[in-house]
Amino acid sequence: MLTAAQRKLRLTGVCSSDIASIIGVNPYRCALEVYRIKIGEEKEPNLDGRMCVQLGLLLEPFIASRYVAATGTPLDPGGGTWKHRDDKWMMATPDRIGLGPDGVSSSHIVELKTVGCRQARRWTDEKALPQEYQAQVRWQMAVCEIDRCDVAALIGNEEHGEHGIMIHTIHRDESIERTMIETAREFWFDHVLKRVEPRAGATEADGRAILGMHPRARKTIIDAGPREEYLALCLEGVLGQGARIERERLKITNELKQLMGDAEGIATSRGTITWRGKKSRRFLPPRGWHKASRAPEKSDQLDGQGELLDLFTHDPDTYEKWRAATDAGHEDKAERILAQWAQDQMRGGGDE
Repeated sequence: MLTAAQRKLRLTGVCSSDIASIIGVNPYRCALEVYRIKIGEEKEPNLDGRMCVQLGLLLEPFIASRYVAATGTPLDPGGGTWKHRDDKWMMATPDRIGLGPDGVSSSHIVELKTVGCRQARRWTDEKALPQEYQAQVRWQMAVCEIDRCDVAALIGNEEHGEHGIMIHTIHRDESIERTMIETAREFWFDHVLKRVEPRAGATEADGRAILGMHPRARKTIIDAGPREEYLALCLEGVLGQGARIERERLKITNELKQLMGDAEGIATSRGTITWRGKKSRRFLPPRGWHKASRAPEKSDQLDGQGELLDLFTHDPDTYEKWRAATDAGHEDKAERILAQWAQDQMRGGGDE
């Protein structure tokens, strides 16, 4: 549990709990929220009273003992908040420090995590640590200038290994570390110290932060500058693309239903599409398709799905000509239309 002094110190730099939000890999908090906390416009949430936080603190000694039993490595308390030797704005508060063979020197960092049942699925891959925790421990290694971190996690009610915990080992990566530090440096010096808001990202947390900053609207309309005009143009394009994609989705869905008829599904090479239900039929593509990218990479073949989607998105008129030729069974004509469009794109004659 952080002391009042540690909480105050955290406002004077970038900490390991901040970095995931700053680089955009924290699903629960964004850079804009961290910015508001650092400049004093918002208080850092005090989570000490939450059950999961209290349970984590209570279980820390137990997880540490399991780690010692599993590795034979003696542990030292983390030593409070560390600052980087040269860049004092870089800070971290490691849970424990693994000691070397002499029982004195620092060998590696050890982070102790209690993972609830709802988050357990994100920790089941022994080779992959959730991104926000990777960012946290990489920042700790950079601050402490230690080359390795073990993350010892007690996951749900499940036992992992002989000693009941899962241990992830992360080694320093200079390339990743350099990118993180550059991003954090820009955040701290160009935004926090200059009190310039970082640009909002594409997360719900960004939306919450902006609403917190501007909870009510004044009866005024502002004039657009170059940035506003650019974003308005982007929004118009995205909304138009969404409408075209939705129209195509309905067209494809209806044609598949028509082909299914009374059957409850179609087994394809990419998975089984179903249309069934006791009271009313429900159309369902295979699991995972909704998570797939709406813009697949372009295929080298003229009939590649990516190229057709590009055509549909950027040149709907030509797409309709291609679709009409395909529906009429004129495959040669459809291929010529697509080939001509592809050549125009390569020569820069498209509308992108």
